[in-house]
Amino acid sequence: VLTNVMEQVEEMLAVEAGSLLLTDPATGDLVFQIALGEKAAEVKPFRVPKGQGIAGQVAQTGQPIVVEDVGMDRRHFKVLDEKTQFQTRNILCVPLILHDQIVGVLQVLNKKAGKFTQSDVDLLNSIASYAAIAIENARLYQSLEEEHNRTIEAELEARNNLARDLHDGPTQLVAAILMNLDF
Repeated sequence: VLTNVMEQVEEMLAVEAGSLLLTDPATGDLVFQIALGEKAAEVKPFRVPKGQGIAGQVAQTGQPIVVEDVGMDRRHFKVLDEKTQFQTRNILCVPLILHDQIVGVLQVLNKKAGKFTQSDVDLLNSIASYAAIAIENARLYQSLEEEHNRTIEAELEARNNLARDLHDGPTQLVAAILMNLDF
């Protein structure tokens, strides 16, 4: 679902690339979940350290950021561009907010024509809200599925124990009765 959303965003905003990063609860780093564009496969293994880069700033403040010339912005996380050989010219980044908590960011890079507008910011913000809900639903579904599997395993174990106890108990009783009859 989120990949489809990102593809639509990329088309609607006429950008060269886009990505969705989620916050790793253990470290606070941003982890690429979905990346679109020519360098998407190369970007996926990277993590953006907590608070670094424009995405890190958005994840900390919860405020969208538009940068028209990233070369002039010291917040830009240049390591990613250098390693992937991708040149980021401009960026629009918005937070993914779920229950007043920032769970990640949604960003688009290199608008093909013109500059990012307030309308682009508003559109991406509203899409980010739906993306955050989709992420929560996926996490809830995964949690339910794990709980369901645990319940099935516990039930299977209980059945096996009951079958063993029923089998062992009556078998020993019958054997004791037969032994007593023989005596």
